[in-house]
Amino acid sequence: MAPVTLENLGRLLRERRGKRGMREAAAEIGVSIATLSRLEAGKLPDIETFKRLCAWLDLDAGEVLGARAAPKETLRGVHLKANRTLSPATAAALGEMIMAADRFFSGTAG
Repeated sequence: MAPVTLENLGRLLRERRGKRGMREAAAEIGVSIATLSRLEAGKLPDIETFKRLCAWLDLDAGEVLGARAAPKETLRGVHLKANRTLSPATAAALGEMIMAADRFFSGTAG
């Protein structure tokens, strides 16, 4: 299967929508019919619409954008420890803050 990119989101939307009407699919996604029509025609979404599309298509936004997901421990363990001016406590606190923001924006915050 070819990697999912911004350029082929329109095709994926049409495939997922299938024979359902645009009105129904647009309502599920949370966009207007006009927006869905533009997206299926290949127009690029704004960031909020992109977030909704990824949720509806069950896609990882980072993968669509070509970013490789780093293991969570890498964020805390390597990147923050590499800065020798941070105390271990500060690095840990920053790591927890980053992880909390990640959970919040991915919709898994408790």
